[in-house]
Amino acid sequence: MNSKRQTTWEVRWSNPDFAPAWAGRDVPTEVVEAIKSGWLAASGRVLDGGCGTGELAAWFHQQNYESLGIDIAPSAISKARALHDEGGRGELRFEVIDICEQVPMGGPFDIIVDRGCLHGIPKSLTNQYAKNIAAVSHDLTRLLVFMRISRGPVWLRRLPFARRIERWFHRRRVASVFRGSFTIEHVGLTDLRGVMAAGEMPGVVYYLIRSPSAVRGLAPGSASTAS
Repeated sequence: MNSKRQTTWEVRWSNPDFAPAWAGRDVPTEVVEAIKSGWLAASGRVLDGGCGTGELAAWFHQQNYESLGIDIAPSAISKARALHDEGGRGELRFEVIDICEQVPMGGPFDIIVDRGCLHGIPKSLTNQYAKNIAAVSHDLTRLLVFMRISRGPVWLRRLPFARRIERWFHRRRVASVFRGSFTIEHVGLTDLRGVMAAGEMPGVVYYLIRSPSAVRGLAPGSASTAS
């Protein structure tokens, strides 16, 4: 694995001055609420795709999940390993994996989180990406996909009508990518920087379930947020 995508991200992560707005962010409130509501399993195996410096994977480990964080950039994984102790109670691992080219080991996973990968993957690779995600899931796997709202300046992206347009645009893409393997249960709005960060990075979060025959409950907030 030595793709142009990997080279690009490795150059960024190996730069000591690389400090993206979304790095070091807190755990998404959507994840916490989904666990509290029972939509996400209270224990089991978790895959954090595009883990960066590993905050989310480490948090799941602290909640006693078996947690695997993967990233395409070796420098990102090195930083994650330096920041968080692998092993210990449950299991925490970080591996250099391009989800578009490799199937992560250690599955199937009960929870899979993509916090910003899909919106950066070229269309030509999304079929393989979805195939590899499906390969490490089982009938009751829950998948959360976070995507940024990217059209227009930040002030425009904050407006309700702009968010509705972007949510519609992304929903069509997400449904197409995962057709045959995952079904969208609910769509919500989010901030990819998190509540503790300065500024905003408007985003959309998709709640998906693996099995079309499974009982479908509403995701957290569905009563107040239109799909």
